[in-house]
Amino acid sequence: MTVEQFRNLRDAVPFRPFTIHLAGGRALYVPHRDFVSQSPGGRTIIVYQSAEAFSIVDLFLVNELVVQPIGSDDNPGGNNGPTKPVGQN
Repeated sequence: MTVEQFRNLRDAVPFRPFTIHLAGGRALYVPHRDFVSQSPGGRTIIVYQSAEAFSIVDLFLVNELVVQPIGSDDNPGGNNGPTKPVGQN
Protein backbone atom coordinates (compact mmCIF):
# COMPACT_ATOMS: atom_id res chain seq x y z
CA MET A 1 0.00 0.00 0.00
CA THR A 2 1.45 3.35 -0.97
CA VAL A 3 1.00 6.61 0.89
CA GLU A 4 -0.61 8.16 -2.19
CA GLN A 5 -3.12 5.29 -2.62
CA PHE A 6 -4.26 5.73 0.96
CA ARG A 7 -4.56 9.52 0.66
CA ASN A 8 -6.59 9.18 -2.53
CA LEU A 9 -9.06 6.84 -0.85
CA ARG A 10 -9.31 8.95 2.33
CA ASP A 11 -9.85 12.16 0.35
CA ALA A 12 -12.23 10.73 -2.27
CA VAL A 13 -15.44 12.65 -2.96
CA PRO A 14 -17.86 11.24 -2.17
CA PHE A 15 -16.20 9.42 0.69
CA ARG A 16 -16.77 5.65 0.74
CA PRO A 17 -16.35 3.73 4.02
CA PHE A 18 -13.54 1.19 3.92
CA THR A 19 -11.89 -1.56 5.92
CA ILE A 20 -8.12 -1.66 6.41
CA HIS A 21 -6.73 -5.22 6.44
CA LEU A 22 -3.35 -5.59 8.17
CA ALA A 23 -0.61 -8.15 7.61
CA GLY A 24 -1.28 -9.74 11.02
CA GLY A 25 -4.91 -10.47 10.14
CA ARG A 26 -6.57 -7.57 11.96
CA ALA A 27 -9.16 -5.43 10.21
CA LEU A 28 -10.02 -1.81 11.05
CA TYR A 29 -13.24 -0.22 9.78
CA VAL A 30 -13.25 3.46 8.76
CA PRO A 31 -16.87 4.72 8.49
CA HIS A 32 -15.91 8.34 7.69
CA ARG A 33 -12.72 10.26 6.87
CA ASP A 34 -12.90 11.89 10.34
CA PHE A 35 -12.04 8.47 11.85
CA VAL A 36 -8.57 8.35 10.32
CA SER A 37 -5.58 10.70 10.31
CA GLN A 38 -2.22 10.44 8.64
CA SER A 39 1.21 11.66 9.70
CA PRO A 40 2.76 14.47 7.61
CA GLY A 41 5.18 11.98 6.05
CA GLY A 42 2.26 9.68 5.34
CA ARG A 43 3.63 6.37 6.59
CA THR A 44 1.79 6.28 9.94
CA ILE A 45 -1.99 6.41 10.27
CA ILE A 46 -4.25 6.57 13.30
CA VAL A 47 -7.64 4.88 13.09
CA TYR A 48 -10.14 6.08 15.69
CA GLN A 49 -12.75 3.70 17.09
CA SER A 50 -15.64 3.99 19.54
CA ALA A 51 -15.13 5.19 23.12
CA GLU A 52 -12.04 7.23 22.18
CA ALA A 53 -9.99 4.09 21.44
CA PHE A 54 -7.55 4.22 18.52
CA SER A 55 -4.99 2.15 16.65
CA ILE A 56 -1.67 3.41 15.31
CA VAL A 57 -0.75 1.63 12.09
CA ASP A 58 2.33 1.51 9.88
CA LEU A 59 0.84 1.98 6.42
CA PHE A 60 3.42 -0.39 4.93
CA LEU A 61 1.79 -3.23 6.91
CA VAL A 62 -1.56 -2.75 5.17
CA ASN A 63 -2.36 -5.66 2.83
CA GLU A 64 -5.64 -4.42 1.42
CA LEU A 65 -8.25 -1.67 1.59
CA VAL A 66 -11.79 -2.93 0.99
CA VAL A 67 -14.18 -0.18 -0.08
CA GLN A 68 -17.91 -0.19 0.72
CA PRO A 69 -20.62 0.81 -1.77
CA ILE A 70 -21.57 4.49 -1.87
CA GLY A 71 -24.11 5.26 0.85
CA SER A 72 -23.05 2.34 3.05
CA ASP A 73 -22.20 3.18 6.65
CA ASP A 74 -22.54 -0.28 8.18
CA ASN A 75 -19.50 -2.11 9.48
CA PRO A 76 -19.22 -5.06 7.12
CA GLY A 77 -17.77 -7.37 9.76
CA GLY A 78 -14.56 -8.15 7.89
CA ASN A 79 -14.88 -9.92 4.56
CA ASN A 80 -18.47 -11.02 5.22
CA GLY A 81 -20.09 -7.78 4.04
CA PRO A 82 -20.61 -6.27 0.61
CA THR A 83 -17.04 -5.26 -0.12
CA LYS A 84 -14.93 -4.46 -3.14
CA PRO A 85 -11.11 -4.44 -3.13
CA VAL A 86 -9.49 -1.18 -4.20
CA GLY A 87 -8.40 -1.13 -7.82
CA GLN A 88 -10.90 -3.71 -9.06
CA ASN A 89 -13.85 -2.73 -11.23
